[in-house]
Parts: sequence; structure tokens; C-alpha cells
Amino acid sequence: MQHKRLTLTLVITVLAAILCSNSFSAQTGATSITSSSVGSSINNTSTNSKSVPSPMPSLEGLDDYHKQLAYASKNIEEGDWGMAIENLKAAEKLIKDDPRLYEMFGVVYDADRDSKKAFENYMKAGNMYFEAGDIDKSWKVLGRLRTFSINQKEADQFEKKISKKQEVINISK
Repeated sequence: MQHKRLTLTLVITVLAAILCSNSFSAQTGATSITSSSVGSSINNTSTNSKSVPSPMPSLEGLDDYHKQLAYASKNIEEGDWGMAIENLKAAEKLIKDDPRLYEMFGVVYDADRDSKKAFENYMKAGNMYFEAGDIDKSWKVLGRLRTFSINQKEADQFEKKISKKQEVINISK
């Protein structure tokens, strides 16, 4: 039980960091989710044997895409990986070019112990961050890719690609 609680706490923390990131915004012009609208679960995580789930944050003013992300966040908080995946798939039908979505998929599949799908989604998110010019996020995702024992040749190629772009950035400074 302690291991499950620690895993869930880690997943919620990573998810909140993904959702509350302001360095990348989807090309939708939509309202973004803020830490106050998704993250009450982090403050409500306790070491008691029973934790009370936080209420669903207010979704007023959010578009359908961000509502699906909020629903997925709530599912993750509750450890309901299947519903989280369903809500993320519903969000994906609305917007496919947001790397945070695929990073969230990676978090959920990783928590659900599906290494192959987790790696694929982290890789997709990393490449999307790279293409958007967000090298810092690319490095962060590479760190997650390195936690897997699969597909390390692909992670090596991604690292080389990031390193080359980082060199160009450093030279131009």
C-alpha cells in the first residue's frame, strides 16, 4: 500500500508539472489549465492509510480539450489509469499537436506499467517539444526515456539531436 501511495504521489506531481507548464502553449488560443484548477490533489496527498480524493476542480471557462485533461488529471489522482487513458484519447481527438498530452499519456502508461506505450508517448512528446524549439523540455523528456530499459538506441539518437541543437544555441549566445 505504501508503494502504491508513493507511486500515485509521484504521478500526480509529474502530471501537475506538465499541466502547469507555461513554456509551451498549444496553437488553440484556449484557456490553459492553471495550478489552482488542477493541482489541489498535490496538497491533499497525505501519508494516512486512507486519503480522501479532492473534489473536481471548477471547469468553468475551459474548452473541451482542457476539460478532458482535467478529467484525466482527476482519474490519475484516483489511480484510475483506464479512465485517464480514455479522457486523454478524447482530448487527442480534439487537439493532436500538444506535447503535454503525449507526456501525460507517458505518465499514465508508465504508472500502468506499459513501458512500450509509455516510451512511445514520451518520445512523441520529446520530438514535439524539440520541433517547437523547447530544448529544456526535450532534455526533461529524455531523462524520462532513460528510465526505460527498452529502445535506448532511439533515445541515444534523440539525445544526439538535442545535443546538436544545444551546441548551436550555445554558439549563438
